[in-house]
Amino acid sequence: MTTHVLVLIHGITPEPEPRVLEQYSELVRAVEAAGLPFVKPICQVEWGVPRNGQITRPDQYLSKAERAVDALLDKPAPAGSEDSVPGRDGHDWGIPVVRQVINRGRERLVQFGLSDALYYAAPDGEKAVRDTVFEQVFGKLEASEDGDSIHLHIVAHSLGVTVAHDFLYALFGTADAHFPTQPDEEDPARLNDVNHALQAKWRGHARAGRLVLGTFISFASQLPMFVMRKQALVEKLARGETLDPTVIGIDAARTTVQWAIFHDSDELLGFPSRALYRDTRAIADVSMNSGLEPLGAHLGYWRKPAIIERCVALLRQNTH
Repeated sequence: MTTHVLVLIHGITPEPEPRVLEQYSELVRAVEAAGLPFVKPICQVEWGVPRNGQITRPDQYLSKAERAVDALLDKPAPAGSEDSVPGRDGHDWGIPVVRQVINRGRERLVQFGLSDALYYAAPDGEKAVRDTVFEQVFGKLEASEDGDSIHLHIVAHSLGVTVAHDFLYALFGTADAHFPTQPDEEDPARLNDVNHALQAKWRGHARAGRLVLGTFISFASQLPMFVMRKQALVEKLARGETLDPTVIGIDAARTTVQWAIFHDSDELLGFPSRALYRDTRAIADVSMNSGLEPLGAHLGYWRKPAIIERCVALLRQNTH
């Protein structure tokens, strides 16, 4: 018997008070209405935010720290502490509508969003996020271990795509693949002891064929930026070489889509990413309309009916 496990992983949270579980709700309802055979409850990952107002993990300080920085920047400057160099006419007029869009984008996408990505790019932040995400996903796999095999299906958004990619590489990767994170059996300090033991166990299941990647759905992938985290990858890409998709569990011989990469041309932080990898019909970039302006487009993937419908169709294809 095959057991199907669905995992949802959010990305950067441009809201001052993130409500990460709410963004999953429409997709969860659509999956349940379609009667897809996923173990319940669906694994809805949380990272970077307190749970019920309580901070019990290092990553949960992130959203509170971002709000603190925003409040500091919003305070009036003490008298005499600021100066300016005006334009030739004595004023810095700007273009009112453009300036408004830039200010909104700087506050939401950059201050509350891009700072999430910077946190993950730093060693302390990466470890904190990986610890909590891996713990939640491994916990779901442990609770779903009764069947002969487990097919893992992941839907991830924004920075969550990179986190999910790292998780899949930790399970299916090889030491010579030069992806940003090497398997933990070579670097046990990367995760806490419990996660390290579970990773070794589930890597064994993956090698034995008991754990298989069923579907990977990406919204607003930032992989074209995050592949630059490792020198070996930088050099590989500089030589004009592409990446091996099999090290994240992709079956390169498939003729149907296993990894769908949704992107919208109107947003700033999501990219088509298929071209990074060796050519295979198992990976497809999917251009969709998730919103009309950069912030709305970046946040809209989870809510757009056409995108949800396409995701459900892909999940149905890969669970039957």
